[in-house]
Amino acid sequence: MPLPTPCNIDQECLKFFACNTLETPRPGIVYSPYVEMAFGSLFNNNRIFLGVGNNSAPSSNLAAIKSFNYGLTGGSTGTGIEMEIIDNGAALYRDIIRNLNKSIKTREVEVSQVEIDYGWIITESPSVGGTGIPRLYTAKTAANEILRGMLREVETNFSNGNVTIKLKLTPPEVQDVALTGSIGSNDQMVSLKDAIRELLTREDVGFSDVYFRSAFSVDDKGETDDLEFKNSDGGKDGPKSVWPMDQQNALAIVRQWLMNVTSDDGRGLLMVYDMTNNAIVIQEDPMDKEGAEACCNASVGTYVVNGGGCSPVIEFNPSFEWPLGTIPGRGGTGGGASGAKQPILEPTKRIQNAGSETSPVIEQHVWNYRVPEDQAEEANEATAANIETEQTSGPGVVGAGTGLTAELKIIGDPFYTNGVNFVAKFVSIVFISPFYIGNSKDVKRTGPTWLQTSNCNSILSNKKYLIQGISHNISNGTFTTTLSLKLLAPNLDIPYLSDLGGNGCGSLDGNFEDADAPTVE
Repeated sequence: MPLPTPCNIDQECLKFFACNTLETPRPGIVYSPYVEMAFGSLFNNNRIFLGVGNNSAPSSNLAAIKSFNYGLTGGSTGTGIEMEIIDNGAALYRDIIRNLNKSIKTREVEVSQVEIDYGWIITESPSVGGTGIPRLYTAKTAANEILRGMLREVETNFSNGNVTIKLKLTPPEVQDVALTGSIGSNDQMVSLKDAIRELLTREDVGFSDVYFRSAFSVDDKGETDDLEFKNSDGGKDGPKSVWPMDQQNALAIVRQWLMNVTSDDGRGLLMVYDMTNNAIVIQEDPMDKEGAEACCNASVGTYVVNGGGCSPVIEFNPSFEWPLGTIPGRGGTGGGASGAKQPILEPTKRIQNAGSETSPVIEQHVWNYRVPEDQAEEANEATAANIETEQTSGPGVVGAGTGLTAELKIIGDPFYTNGVNFVAKFVSIVFISPFYIGNSKDVKRTGPTWLQTSNCNSILSNKKYLIQGISHNISNGTFTTTLSLKLLAPNLDIPYLSDLGGNGCGSLDGNFEDADAPTVE
């Protein structure tokens, strides 16, 4: 994996820990953060545009976007956009208020009317082959993505003839809607896929579509429907039943329905919000749980920490909380584990069990598609698979906060726009140990000298940092992207005798120089 000159990073370090593309700063001499939002009706010439720069609000140019924050953490409720707008003389204030969501029945339409693009305006130097003409590197140009959201909340401050407007855009808010009744009837039962689509695309819920994706279609664009369930559970369309709603919100209802089923090969299922299409994705877990054979197969790329101007990394902040045998609660009538950390006494082949045993509740709708003698065993297996998937396959999943977690802040990159594309995806971290000042051991020299015990930090360098969350921040002329990362931990996420991240993906002992270094993929 050659580096562009004049970068000089230890190639052996890269050879051992790097995967796929080596991430470097995008070429340019001038960088300016860019945000543009369009909202309002698409049909009556009442379209409103708002951005940055001299032409920030074409109708009057009296308003501009001051800051932009976009976070995606899976699910629906963990995704949202916050923007701060400076409005001279409240010229745009009335238009924003008019377009706030005021009815659950208009949510889907209002989400479809909002379009947001963000990223960089970059000017490349003609002296190194650039045109000298500014160009856009944004979510639309880099990933062919446009953000959507519903104008949900507005906070204002009037001062000195100006108004500061803080906007919050969200997916359709379903947490406050308790639904009743059932989908299907005893004489006309409905398949699971059809029931989920009918529920989530209801007028009072507001999602535009539902996609069902297999483990191998995580990167597909547009609608996919290749997820299949076990043949005993209905095959492609899932089991048929009467599906109760039990006075819960829509996402909680779907999660409850899915807890008793798995994909055709026994994998758990995730729900992820696609903010570019206002859709819910039901995703079969694509992660290789063993993690030993293919450290680079699901890698997005490699980031070098302490790589200076050769790296887009701004900060890297790791934290350790070592697991002592705690297994998160599995739910059910017996309750979960206590949560207290317990010493490992008798390790099993894979993961040490701790805490109380649980038994799942057999829901009424399960009786319509599963015979009584199979219900307990099948429910146990499905519940365990789904909980494990929720805890380990990100982004934004409720993973256990133990092991090695880290925050990686990089130069803003709109490539990380749609969380759907980063389910069970990883980045490689190559950590270059910094030099430090020490006393020279050379008797012929006196005074301080620059020292470094090793180029590579063999604990922090690893091929398999799981992406669990992504956030973007634009403010005060800067644009940064922060990746929330986690190394799969032995005895918690992967077999207890494994190395951090999986065997072959890193090293804990610092002796990687003596190992046979694999070829960079």
